[in-house]
Amino acid sequence: MCLRGEFAADTLATPVLIGMGLEEFSVSAKLIPDLKQTIARWTLPEAEAIARETLALDSREAIRRFLSKTPH
Repeated sequence: MCLRGEFAADTLATPVLIGMGLEEFSVSAKLIPDLKQTIARWTLPEAEAIARETLALDSREAIRRFLSKTPH
């Protein structure tokens, strides 16, 4: 599965997307270095745990708060 566009480039969402099984990101060339650096911060088990916790939250605001406090 591949995700394109702004959401794919949102590094706050990167661990959730990886944890949900996303394997391909399609972003503009200038965003690739930041995205690669962000992807390298988590192991797959860590990303899966972040995705599970995120899916249990009940609002976009709660998800943003949680992800902004996630270490890395």
